[in-house]
Amino acid sequence: MIKIAHIVNPVTKPKGTELQIAQPITFETMRRAKEESEGVELFSAQFKEDHKYIPSWLVKTPDLRLSTKMFTTPLFRRKLPLIREILDRLYQASNADYFIYTNVDIALQKNFYNRVREMIEHNLDAFIINRRTINTKYRHVTQLSQMYELKGQKHKGFDCFVFKREMYPKFYLANVAIGLRGIGAAMCRNLERFSLGYHVFRREFLTFHIGDRQQWRNNRVGNKYNMNEYHKVIKELKKVKYACIRDGDRSMWDRIPEELTEQPK
Repeated sequence: MIKIAHIVNPVTKPKGTELQIAQPITFETMRRAKEESEGVELFSAQFKEDHKYIPSWLVKTPDLRLSTKMFTTPLFRRKLPLIREILDRLYQASNADYFIYTNVDIALQKNFYNRVREMIEHNLDAFIINRRTINTKYRHVTQLSQMYELKGQKHKGFDCFVFKREMYPKFYLANVAIGLRGIGAAMCRNLERFSLGYHVFRREFLTFHIGDRQQWRNNRVGNKYNMNEYHKVIKELKKVKYACIRDGDRSMWDRIPEELTEQPK
């Protein structure tokens, strides 16, 4: 059986904020999805001050040490983790065949891990699953039975990444931070560069997010920092040949079997 390890970054947030509402829902959906599958490990990567928000059944990796506070100007002093350190923690903690990283406000359908394994078995060694956006009136785990039934709206952003463990040492992520513009693109570029079989699933309803306020867009200084780091990623990856065969401007990796026809529309 293909073994899967999934990591998230729990964070302390003031009462009533979007993340404070979303995190318990995310955690509960991860727990339920794991109950529906076998061979799944669940991990957290966290700063020391965030321990109290982590459920006991999430395996805590060693506390994160790096943050944007170490690399940015005094104009931007928010403490945001770097994606490379989060994934380093997962790589050190697990020998699973495939890794998953999702933002901590991304909830899962109960069949998530089983469906991921089906995708993997169709010769995909890296892929992204785009989320669906549901109404903000859903705010509590007691409403999950209703949330599971919603189709939601399509969303083009990248926030759920699945890839072979053996690919990770090749990644170059500079000092890109999560929670800012450019994180999804940086992950996407690494997956497509080093994968032999890659796809973006844009219409699957396997993950969902409550609302779509995109508050990160207002962080001008932070986004400028992250985009500078993203451009470092692009510059470095241009030195690396694509792992897959390319056909002009079309990639062979985007041709997936009919068995993986995506629903809902």
